[in-house]
Amino acid sequence: MTSIPAAARVRLRARTAPADTRELEDRLAALRREKDQAVAEEDYDRAKNLRDRVK
Repeated sequence: MTSIPAAARVRLRARTAPADTRELEDRLAALRREKDQAVAEEDYDRAKNLRDRVK
């Protein structure tokens, strides 16, 4: 076990999690935009694959 107090560990985790979360949210938004573009282009196979990746 490390010598960092529990409260400090919690604060450190709270600071690092949003960066990971933000990256995932950005990737999810990009996949949704790509899926919408595929639908607009009537490329339904690609849209289906992107939909499955978003799930």
